[in-house]
Amino acid sequence: MSSVNSKKKIVKLAMIAAIIVAVCAGISMAWESKYPSGTWRYKITINIDTPDGVKTGSAVREVTVRTGQLNLPGATPHKIPKGEAVVVDLGKGQLLFALTSFDDYQIVFRAFPYDGGGTTVEGIEYYSHLKNAKTFLVPEQLRFVRFKNINDPKTVEEVKGQNLEASFGKGYKFNSASIEMTGELVTWGIEKYLPWLRGLKANLDGSYGRSSNKLSNALDVGNFRKR
Repeated sequence: MSSVNSKKKIVKLAMIAAIIVAVCAGISMAWESKYPSGTWRYKITINIDTPDGVKTGSAVREVTVRTGQLNLPGATPHKIPKGEAVVVDLGKGQLLFALTSFDDYQIVFRAFPYDGGGTTVEGIEYYSHLKNAKTFLVPEQLRFVRFKNINDPKTVEEVKGQNLEASFGKGYKFNSASIEMTGELVTWGIEKYLPWLRGLKANLDGSYGRSSNKLSNALDVGNFRKR
């Protein structure tokens, strides 16, 4: 008798669990329908002329936009960029970095404009399904840096994309850069070039605020990696 009651109790609990799951799924679908979100990935590829030929670096980054309750006063979409700086190994121990930033999502909007606005419900739908889109970037659309000593983050220096020879010497020139929508996975691994990045929790100079005009005080881990 107790065995029968136990089975009935198990069946009842299973039914309750199924109902809870169904209700949660329904709520989730209703929320997504009213307050949609979207995720898309893009790949940036950079080609640099060097005395030893063209050197290439690329990175796949991701953007998620969540609308939330846009009908609330002052409510704005939540933008979540993810990915790393593009690293171009120029050879002879020289590395060029094209940085990430908090507003990385904007580069897709500028490259592939949508008239209705990228963070609107319609814009999210548009970019979430945008395929086979590719265009070229100019140096001014990217922020480049290098390190005089790759093991010392405080030696970071700004690099002008239009004048790479000023930083790397004769024969180094910007060749081309492109951005394309992709289904590839986000690329990770910048710590291979910057092992100290793993333990960095502050600005490159080790500070936690803006205390000088030095570039190492203005840049932090988020300019090289966003998880």
